[in-house]
Amino acid sequence: MKRCKSLSDDLVARLPAASNMKSREYTIYDRAVSVFGVRVRDTGHKSYILMTKRKGRPLRMTIGAVQHMTCDAARQRALDHLATDCGASSDPAITLGALVAGRWHDEHLMRCKPSTQRTYRNMLQNQLIPNFGTMQLDAITREAIADWFDRFSQTAPGNANRGLILLNQILNFAVRHGLLARNVAAGLTKNKGKKLTRFLSGEELARLYHVMDEHVADCPRTERKQGRDIVRLLILTGCRKGEILRLRWDEIDGDRLRLKDSKTGPREVHLSLSARAILDRHKRATRSHAGGHGSQYRDGYVFPSKICPDQPITSIESFWYAVRQRAGLDDVRLHDLRHTFASHAVMSGVPLPVVARLLGHSKISMTMRYAHVGDAQAAAAAELVGARVAELLDVP
Repeated sequence: MKRCKSLSDDLVARLPAASNMKSREYTIYDRAVSVFGVRVRDTGHKSYILMTKRKGRPLRMTIGAVQHMTCDAARQRALDHLATDCGASSDPAITLGALVAGRWHDEHLMRCKPSTQRTYRNMLQNQLIPNFGTMQLDAITREAIADWFDRFSQTAPGNANRGLILLNQILNFAVRHGLLARNVAAGLTKNKGKKLTRFLSGEELARLYHVMDEHVADCPRTERKQGRDIVRLLILTGCRKGEILRLRWDEIDGDRLRLKDSKTGPREVHLSLSARAILDRHKRATRSHAGGHGSQYRDGYVFPSKICPDQPITSIESFWYAVRQRAGLDDVRLHDLRHTFASHAVMSGVPLPVVARLLGHSKISMTMRYAHVGDAQAAAAAELVGARVAELLDVP
């Protein structure tokens, strides 16, 4: 069986000689680029290699000795070779892994937003490359894709849908560039998603705020204070979770956020007085640490990781789980706070096009899910207008 690890200089240096494993040689492949690996001989000599194919036949290419280059440099050289090989050949024997690492990477992935690139790379590394990376494009069957999709769907139906969409994109790319006759994944049925628009009532919001204050008072650690500020900002701005977790100080401009990378691209978020007060208080509370972290509190992350201060916090799930349990809101997800913001905006009479702008929706159709929230207000308004007109016309 092919052995894969996340190759690095440190890991490669620690690999034992093949003689220690009673073998003449062995190869460890890279999880990120599955056709790239390091070969270790019985003498202890190590070299980076690239496994590719020519006219359907396996071909092993030596990139260079380990002592002469870093792992990252060797991996990049492998990617460069794959890109050249993929771009110059319409050989159907090319593997999905080679296509992804080469031409698709350069012509498609690198044009995507950074957040999209991260999402695609995770899906490739965890699902598509392990299942299809070494297969020739024309050897990938509809049955194999359906079998993988069914297995993935048993544990993560939503992620399975996203994986299938990405695989379709890659195969369509291959078809457009003459590397594949047709996309065998086209038309496969995705899992039906649950359209959830759970939002918190005024009483539930008040309860959540009270519980968060209690949770912080019980143990006023930085992580809890940070979690409370993040949840409050999600409620007050309607931002997506990632937009707040990855917020930087230089994206705060007075009464608005100028987000450089949101789901729909750069966008502005107007801040209410309450939201600005949270950010101002948070900045005052963290300013005392500025001496230890240089310019972090001028252009770094607003909510930095405790372990790596130059990186953003990645999750507040433990905080959220604790407070929602305590508040009796077990069915509420963090994303429902965005629904809450939108729903209360509609109930307050804010027109849907304005709500769409507040949420950063690229299409008004995405905002229409909240239209029913204002039905009661619309019915009451209709009664009011009807009664007024009837009074003017002197009719019952």
